[in-house]
Amino acid sequence: MLELIIYLLLGTITMMFVTKKTLWFSVILILIWPFYLLYKLVEYTDGIKERNRRNKDENK
Repeated sequence: MLELIIYLLLGTITMMFVTKKTLWFSVILILIWPFYLLYKLVEYTDGIKERNRRNKDENK
C-alpha cells in the first residue's frame, strides 16, 4: 500500500511539473496515470490473495 501512495505522490508531482511545460504531455500523463495506478492496485491485491492462499495451504 505504501508503494501505491508513493506512486500517487510521484505522479501528482510529475503532473504539476509538466503542466508548466507542454500541454500534450500532461494530457497523456493524465490519461495513462489512472490505468497505471489501477494496474498497481490489482497487482497488490493479487499478491495479498496469493499470500493468503499459500498460508492456508501451509496450515493444512
